[in-house]
Amino acid sequence: MLGFAGLVWIYVDRVGRSPLGRTLRAIRDNETTAESVGKNISDYRMRTLVVSSAIAALCGGLYAFYTCGVVATTYSRMWWTFWPWLMVMLGGASSSMGVLVGTLISTSVIKLINVFKGVLQPFIPFDVVWAESMMIGATMISVLILRPEGIFPEKPQVTSGMIITKPAQARESESRS
Repeated sequence: MLGFAGLVWIYVDRVGRSPLGRTLRAIRDNETTAESVGKNISDYRMRTLVVSSAIAALCGGLYAFYTCGVVATTYSRMWWTFWPWLMVMLGGASSSMGVLVGTLISTSVIKLINVFKGVLQPFIPFDVVWAESMMIGATMISVLILRPEGIFPEKPQVTSGMIITKPAQARESESRS
């Protein structure tokens, strides 16, 4: 599973730095502009959906092998919708490293709550079972208000063929000083 996760990480990183990644970012930022320069948005969306669904299907199959079975009642909305969403939002949706850090922070907090449930009970005015749900809500609201871009915001990417130069006015002002 760790090997598969590493391969997916490498694949996503390489796609993000390729012309396809730049096109997908352009579509995300402004569909009208991307379409005006000749990009077929529906084709790109379809391809992205197919590839991401294939990766998710392989991950689900590996998880089924890991747990030695699949029971529908074990998949709750909290664990399979809101926790992954919080992990991505906390770390930064446009950063692979941010998602990894958000996942590590979230799973650590979950484990700490589960380990210290008995110790926490006298100090909180409600049942400890609800601490996890309340924490996820409070964390989501806090992240959205205080740092909507996450811990690791998206950085501008420089492609291999581009040379970034300063505008002529900036060069003139530096030469005068």
